[in-house]
Formats: sequence, structure tokens, C-alpha cells
Amino acid sequence: MSLTNVEIHQIDEQLAPQMVRAAGVPFSFEVDDDQMAGIVESFDFERFVVPMDGDQAIGSGGSYLYQATVPGGSRLPTAGVTFVTVWPTHRRRGVLRKMMRTLLDEARARGEPLASLWASEATIYGRFGFGQAINHVDWTLDSNRAVWRTERPDGVARLISHEVAAELIPPIHAAACAHHGMLGRSEHLWRTYELGDEPWRRGDHSARRIVVWHGDAGIEGYGFFRTKTSGAGSVRVEEFHALTSAAYRGLAQFFADVDLTDQVVFRRRPEIESLQWLLQDSRALKPTDSEYMWFRVLDVKTALEARTYARSGSLVLEVIDAMYEDNEARWRLDVEGGSATCTVTAEEPDVVLDVSELGAIYMGGRSAFPLAAAERIHGDDAAIAALDAMFRTALPPWSGEDY
Repeated sequence: MSLTNVEIHQIDEQLAPQMVRAAGVPFSFEVDDDQMAGIVESFDFERFVVPMDGDQAIGSGGSYLYQATVPGGSRLPTAGVTFVTVWPTHRRRGVLRKMMRTLLDEARARGEPLASLWASEATIYGRFGFGQAINHVDWTLDSNRAVWRTERPDGVARLISHEVAAELIPPIHAAACAHHGMLGRSEHLWRTYELGDEPWRRGDHSARRIVVWHGDAGIEGYGFFRTKTSGAGSVRVEEFHALTSAAYRGLAQFFADVDLTDQVVFRRRPEIESLQWLLQDSRALKPTDSEYMWFRVLDVKTALEARTYARSGSLVLEVIDAMYEDNEARWRLDVEGGSATCTVTAEEPDVVLDVSELGAIYMGGRSAFPLAAAERIHGDDAAIAALDAMFRTALPPWSGEDY
């Protein structure tokens, strides 16, 4: 069936609520008028669109503006694509493709060299040039078996209100964003979205609570958490950042000590987690789920020159990009002392890869070798080894963002 009367509109005050209600169909939520006002406030109307079939909204899509930290510490404007839905009545009619093209075209026009997203289904976004770049893991701690190798550190955990958190938490998160892969948040996002606690986001858990760790240097870390005391009691830690080892240990022990609970689920954590090394019984902590942050390189030259590299040398990368002709070229990447220049060349390529695979290796957390073995990256053994040595980072990237 063809795309007949469906048009992609930028939202306004009238279309924004229609878009939210349309998204509630595939996302299985409903909101009242007060909740609707809070959700709509978080949208930048210039960054959100709604597919309309006549006067009927049949989906949603948009992006938030983030600042992604890339290897080496530079921060690039990044379109955090989110809220993407199409009604089941309009699947396979080109609606998603048209909407995604609109969102990515607009991001490029604004000078955003990267886009990122979480994917509800792993088969969708590779065709739009996104690659699985960063692993994150949910770690489940059996708190009844949590015997610590060290005493509780000096300092104190305190619960604070959302109003107080609005002043205290953003600087801690900004400092944590020194880690590559992290997404720096705007003041608008903090004010309208990050500290929100709509009932439909809670599931079977409590309202969100916020804890901070006071140490020698003041506030050194924080966590967002919810509790479930019906059935098997649990703590769900939705965000956890610590700037010192004392804050990390202190907050981890705080979560494990919450009364009437038997387990702590640390959500969207790094695949290499220090917590297991703090426990006498490392088997008390288990990975229970894993997912990926996906990245899309929208401007190859800008993105490749912005990050640093672990090895000096030169490679010619032939990038295949079915969406953007100015990305699809042979790019000579010259690296000296960690910094790179990237220029179009007529030389024969050392490596051939799709822009989605470039997105997968860009943040330094993916090895080129398995991608080459799966024939998703092409080159001889020496070229693949050089590519891997250049792009990989000693510390894996991490992004705990949820949007």
C-alpha cells in the first residue's frame, strides 16, 4: 500500500497533544490534561513532527538536543531521536521512512553531526544508518548476599526533594559527562523532563526518590530510585552517578540497605561495573539484561575529526550512505598524535563499510574484527587491525541516558 494522504507536520500547540495521544496507542499509555501539559512543555516544537492522515494523527517522532562526549572529550551537538511511533493501521506505507528522513534532514540542517537513539526493536534503525555503539547492562544485586569488602565510607546519604535536586544534580551529571558516550543535557531538559515523574513512567514501583551523597568535597554523587514492596520487594535504580569512589560505594550500600527489599536493579549501567569488585560474593551481582545506545553519523568529516584516536597512521575509508551523498565517499583519515584530519580522496579504499557500521565503531566500544568476520566491514587483515587499533578506546564508552 502506498503512502497516500499521510503528511509530516511540525507540531504546534494544537498538534502536540494529538501527537502525544497518537503515541499512546503503540506505547500503551494514557495521560490526563495535567500530565499532557507537562509532557508538551518538554518538547521543542521545532524538533518534533507528527504524521497526519488527513486530520488524524497516526504517529509521532522528534528529538531532544544533547551534547555527546566523543573519545578525547570533545562534545558534539547530537539529535537524540525519540518518541517514534506509527500506528499499526499505517505500517509498511513509508510513514516511518518519511518521518525519519525529516528528522535527520533537520538535524543536519542545524549542524548536528550525530544522532542517537534507543531502539525498541533492533531490526528497524540500521536501515537509517544507525549502529549499535554502546552496551549498557541492567545489573541485579541480591541484597541479602551483599557483604562488602570495605567499610562504609565517610560521608552521608540524604534524600532530597525534586525542587532541591533541580539545583544540586545537574552539575554532578555535567561532570559525569566527561566519560565518552555520555549525553549532556540542556537546562530545558532538566527543567521539563529529567526530573519529571509521571505516573505512567512508574510501572509497579513507587514515585521516584532522589538520594545524594555528601562527602569531603560536598555533594559527590546522586541516584534516582524507586521501590517495590508488593510481592518480592526491590529497588530500581534508574540513574546513578558518582564523582568519587567513596560516593559510589556509599550510594551502592545505601540502595542495598533499603528496608523490605531483597534485590537492587541498577539500570542502564556500564558493561564493566565496579560494583562486583566491592562484594565478598561477586555472584550476588548478575547481568540481567543488556541493550545498546545507537549512533548515526550525519556528518562524516566533522564527526571523524572531532574525536581522538589510539594509534597514529592513515586509512582510506569508503563509507556507504544511502541517505546522504555528501557522506558517501572515500575518506582519507590521517591520525597523528591522536588528532585526525579527514579528506575526500580518489585513492583505493583500505576499508569499506556502511555508515551504520561507522556509527557502531565510532565511540570506541566496538571491535572491528567481529564486524569484519560477519562481512559488515570489508578489508584485508592488516587494514581491519589498523581500523580496530585506531578506533577502540581503552575504557569502553557508556551512556546511561533514557529518553
